[in-house]
Amino acid sequence: MLQMLVGLNINGDAPEDLLTDRAKVCDKLGIPIWIGETNSLNPFKTAESLAEYAESKMFLFCSPSRRSLQEIIGSLNELREKFDNEFSVVFVMGRSRSVKSFVEFVRDFKEKVGGVLVGCNGYRVFEAVHGVADGFAFNYGVKFSTNKFKACYAPALVFPSEMTNELLMSSAVISGMNIDFEFISKNRDRLEVPKDIAEKSEVLLRYAICGDLKEVVAKITDALRFYDHIILGNPFFRDSRSVRALKRIVEVLEGDKGLRAGKQVQHEV
Repeated sequence: MLQMLVGLNINGDAPEDLLTDRAKVCDKLGIPIWIGETNSLNPFKTAESLAEYAESKMFLFCSPSRRSLQEIIGSLNELREKFDNEFSVVFVMGRSRSVKSFVEFVRDFKEKVGGVLVGCNGYRVFEAVHGVADGFAFNYGVKFSTNKFKACYAPALVFPSEMTNELLMSSAVISGMNIDFEFISKNRDRLEVPKDIAEKSEVLLRYAICGDLKEVVAKITDALRFYDHIILGNPFFRDSRSVRALKRIVEVLEGDKGLRAGKQVQHEV
């Protein structure tokens, strides 16, 4: 059962020492790790690296447009045989075009393996897969009604930070602008914010959980009035100041007995 109110998104496109450190932080705090996928990032390889240093539960985002069902099941079984961590898959459509085929893919996986989460932000996909999925990972602000587990992915950052540009770009991705995490990953060292994104920065930051520590905690608390779990997304894990603040964030949330009692998060995920 996933009872922690927050988790950390960690992607494989970072230096090994940083990944090792973040894995240890999650392990110490007892929070789950959510691992992203791109064309050049294999979430199963990232999970294997992180599991060397953390026993945290891990959720791996995967798309049928990138990996076959056989490959996903095989890679998942290899992780489970090698490590004691709990590993779960979160399916997203990615570049898949057929909703029907996507639902069949999720159903086939569930029949062969068991529980499965789905990341979706369009109502058509949500409605089609609702009867199959055991829970959902929505983008921050997406609030489709369901009695199943609801995680929320939010670009996040504790200010002040030198990663505001990357936060804006990540917010642009989940707001539906024509950019993706692959572009951010490949251009991270020379990342410049396009003019059309810069002009909408005030609006785009509404798609992020950001601010000073007090503001970040307040936004997480507010989001938890609807969602069961908040995933602190890119670029949070890359920012040392934000990661140092994570312990305090967890302490405040776990100390809020009223919030925990009100949520009563008991979904099997």
